[in-house]
Amino acid sequence: MLIDPFTVIAQMVNFAILAIALKYVLYDRVIGAMDQREASIATRLLDAEQRENEARAEIDDYRHRRRALEDRNQELLDEARDHAEHHRRQLIDQARSEVELERLRWERALRREMAEFQHEVQRRSTQEVVELTRQVLSDLAGADLEQVVLDRALERLEADPVSVTAGFADGHRTSPVTVRTSFPVSTGRQHRVIDRLRSIGLDHDRPVVFERSPALLLGAEFQGDGTAVSWNADDYLDRLGADVHHLIDSVDREGGHGPTDFDHPDDLAD
Repeated sequence: MLIDPFTVIAQMVNFAILAIALKYVLYDRVIGAMDQREASIATRLLDAEQRENEARAEIDDYRHRRRALEDRNQELLDEARDHAEHHRRQLIDQARSEVELERLRWERALRREMAEFQHEVQRRSTQEVVELTRQVLSDLAGADLEQVVLDRALERLEADPVSVTAGFADGHRTSPVTVRTSFPVSTGRQHRVIDRLRSIGLDHDRPVVFERSPALLLGAEFQGDGTAVSWNADDYLDRLGADVHHLIDSVDREGGHGPTDFDHPDDLAD
């Protein structure tokens, strides 16, 4: 086999030219494109990682906000429960107060009705006692009941020197002395009463006026300058009524519940 040195050298030169041409024309561009592609992929990976980090941060922020919202919801729920419980207690207390107030009103109304009933019974009883006493004294003793009443009232006035001096025996007073009775007083009795008033210190120039007052029931009253002295059968009935009420109260306390016993309003709670 013959080797042509020129051909060999020419082929070597052609290969060298081809290699140089490939390096500068193709290889460098391929390498550059690969580097650019690699850089682009790295940038995308970095961007994807950054977005992933941002997504995780948003997820963490969302979880934190959701947890805070749940905590706030629980706080609002607890506050609502506390407010509802407080309002319920207020309504219960208000109901207790209203029940207690109604109970007190009922008791006052009951006591007022009892007092009115007692007064009516006392008034009627007094009238019956007055008529019966007048008849008994007139039939048995032959005494004048009206005169007895006037005498008892005058004796009470004489036994009260302070009132006599203050209202009846002051010579500087010119206002009339008023004599009130539950019955009409005859002219003769009026003169006897005036004479007796003069005897205990009433000035002779001071007038005496007689008035009838059925409210006194069986009694007489002497009034002068704001001072009043009276004798009235109603006073005895008042004391009798007080003794009866005291006896009834004692029986109620010893016997159990009275008419004004109530269940305690605390029974309304809960």
